Amino acid sequence: MEYHTGTVVFGDWVIVEKIGEGASGQVFKIQKTIERNNSKTYVYSALKVIRIPRSASDVYEVRNASTDEKSVTEYFQKYVDQIINEIEIMSELKGHPNIVSYEDHSVIPHRGEVGWDILLKMELLIPFQEWQTNHMLDETEVLKLGRDISAALAFARNRGLVHRDVKPENIIIRGKEAVLIDFDASRIYKNNNREDTQILGTTGYAAPEQYG
Repeated sequence: MEYHTGTVVFGDWVIVEKIGEGASGQVFKIQKTIERNNSKTYVYSALKVIRIPRSASDVYEVRNASTDEKSVTEYFQKYVDQIINEIEIMSELKGHPNIVSYEDHSVIPHRGEVGWDILLKMELLIPFQEWQTNHMLDETEVLKLGRDISAALAFARNRGLVHRDVKPENIIIRGKEAVLIDFDASRIYKNNNREDTQILGTTGYAAPEQYG
């Protein structure tokens, strides 16, 4: 399925514009219309679309290395399961002032081919880089920014989640608070053992031990 202005998601939300795109997916602004007493009001959220696999070439490579079609499906299914697991953890993080608020999600299988679209609905806030262009940061605000993001990372880590992709593009602003987003590059830890060894994140921001 293609996602663009006018596409309806979650039953009654409509995509109004695309606001970002990265290695892990596309981000859209979505709108819901509420009619009451012959008047209309609008509420807005952010929609992230994660497509697994990301491209036909990914399927081609896995298919060439697999013995049957079931193996191909199982290969990609494990990534869907991992993201759903992380979404469930995100729901547990809801309410922390420095972590984006999860609202809803949906998993849509592709018709007639291997693949899924994972739709993740979150609160819509101002991207840090956009906010910064109209706001000069002084030393006090830089220190607060660091404290906010550190608080988010510590809170997530105490619940078994390590973000792995902290960068300006993954910070948004809620009032005077810095908020961390984009947890789908995260690593889940259980009993101090990491569950995967995949290198994720953005070169230049990723922790050096990932490449050791």
